[in-house]
Amino acid sequence: MSIQRNRLMYMVKDQNSFIGDHFFSSWSMRFFSSQVHSTYLKADKYFITSEKSGFEDYARVFSVRLADPKGRIETVVRDLESEEAAESEIRSLLREAKSLRLKNLYQNQMEIKQ
Repeated sequence: MSIQRNRLMYMVKDQNSFIGDHFFSSWSMRFFSSQVHSTYLKADKYFITSEKSGFEDYARVFSVRLADPKGRIETVVRDLESEEAAESEIRSLLREAKSLRLKNLYQNQMEIKQ
């Protein structure tokens, strides 16, 4: 099974707007000083954003977000110190998901054999 990498961020932004959410609206992005650091979704669900950590603090913090197939956005991990740390979190999430899929596959095969 290959990892899909074909859903681009502009598609997610359009989906999010279509369902009436405002995660990517210009005023929301400006208010939170948000930036999107991904062109496409990793594993067709994860992307990285950064925001200023406070109104008077110019340091940026990074977050891993999840976009569901309908365009809803969920925060998975927040307040990371760098984009590299966010990328590392995504790799860890993907490893955990793969491990869980393999474990479930093994359990299903054992049930079939019994």
